[in-house]
Amino acid sequence: MQSSTLSRRTMLLAGLSMTLSVTPARVSFGSPSSRFLSHRFQPYWQVFRARFLSPDGRIIDTGNGGRSHSEGQGWGLLFATEARDRESFDAILSFTENRLRRPEDGLLRWLWLPDAADPTPDPNNATDGDVYVCWALFRAAELWNEPKFRARALSLLRAIETHLTRRHRHWTFLLPGLQNFEYETHWMLNPSYGIVPAWRLFARYGTHDLWNAIIASHLEMLKRARFGRFGLPPDWLRLERQGDNFKLSIAPDWSSRFSYDAVRIPLLLTWGGHHDHPTVTAATEFWRSEPTIRAWTDLKTGKVSPYAAAPGIMAIAALLRSVAEPPAARSLSIPLDSGDDYYSSALRLLCVMAANHLQIRLQN
Repeated sequence: MQSSTLSRRTMLLAGLSMTLSVTPARVSFGSPSSRFLSHRFQPYWQVFRARFLSPDGRIIDTGNGGRSHSEGQGWGLLFATEARDRESFDAILSFTENRLRRPEDGLLRWLWLPDAADPTPDPNNATDGDVYVCWALFRAAELWNEPKFRARALSLLRAIETHLTRRHRHWTFLLPGLQNFEYETHWMLNPSYGIVPAWRLFARYGTHDLWNAIIASHLEMLKRARFGRFGLPPDWLRLERQGDNFKLSIAPDWSSRFSYDAVRIPLLLTWGGHHDHPTVTAATEFWRSEPTIRAWTDLKTGKVSPYAAAPGIMAIAALLRSVAEPPAARSLSIPLDSGDDYYSSALRLLCVMAANHLQIRLQN
């Protein structure tokens, strides 16, 4: 299938052996459950922090020449809240605000090149980075009772709502960035920017109906954005206007793979409480289709990568397998350090966070 047309439309932890739900729990940061979850996350964060966090608060992308991204800064902030590491949080936030914040709208420049004469040559934002930073700020405001974090979170949330949301007929969605993704006849979208657990929080603090509409549109869009023999979404989608409808297709100027970006989609759906979504099922089936978990599949040719997936992708596959098990059997084994690069390591820590919030037993 090469195109598709869219029509409108706290519990406490008593121990590691408890019966678990796949519905994300809303656990207060002050509860015994929250303290326990933070304790088991801290060893993962300590390894990640030692390898990828610079003294000035920059998360270093070791797989891309040592550059940094707003996405990585957002992940670092999230991880610091999960580990209750205020010192690291403050350092990461200071770098993010002082080096990446756009004065004209409060969004974040997406790229930092440490050795360049102009370290931010591209003024564009990346919406996933904005969302992850905003999410982390709301968490930090609750965790440390800091009004300044809440104020900045609300300001960033208003900027996201004002500048990045789009409505067409009965569909509501976020642009991947302010520039270069919106055209007269179509939009270019990255479905891995569908950060459902953050969006659910935004519905509490922001425009409730807007975020509920964004979530509903995202879930329905993914049901239609199924390509190739496994029925998976691509890294990038083209969303074409057709009157009241949309035509979805694999973005022609991008890779036709379910790969580097798109692997995050089933993780974020599961974390957001949608473990039974067809995309999650399709990803699980893909990663079970070979004796070794593969890094990608080409949605046009059906080819799969000739090499195994990185440890971060393997962690996502393991999380999906765990959620598919009966509640009493759900557990997850993620190594503390696989020697992998920044991106794969970040995926592993995101899986540990998701396991915490889905209350899945964890082994390392």
